[in-house]
Amino acid sequence: MQEQERREFLNNVVAAADRIEYEDMMVSSRRAQDFGGPPVVDDESKEARATAESLLKEKTVLDTLCPALRSVSDDIGSIAKVVGGSMLTLALTPAAAIPVSALVFGAIAVMIARAGVSSLCAGHGAKPKAE
Repeated sequence: MQEQERREFLNNVVAAADRIEYEDMMVSSRRAQDFGGPPVVDDESKEARATAESLLKEKTVLDTLCPALRSVSDDIGSIAKVVGGSMLTLALTPAAAIPVSALVFGAIAVMIARAGVSSLCAGHGAKPKAE
């Protein structure tokens, strides 16, 4: 993957994380649930979320992500860029069975932002943030 393609992919991961956040905001809104239009969270997003949840249970994924997340801010965009870069590198290894998907990586970033790096990465090389 060329550097320009990599940058574009990381921007897509950030956009995907924003999409997941937006969908969740819409789902939590009572009016959004009652307007009778198409579903707020489509099948593609549901599948990406399920894949992300499954990947976050894998030791290899956490061992890759946690050290990279050590110095990232709590901003979803910053987390998404780190997740995208780390997961892309991992996904491109021959033995990995990880889909190269901006939406999956964006969902992982949102889950990490919500759980918190220190709680998700306890025991996986990330130092807890000072309080």
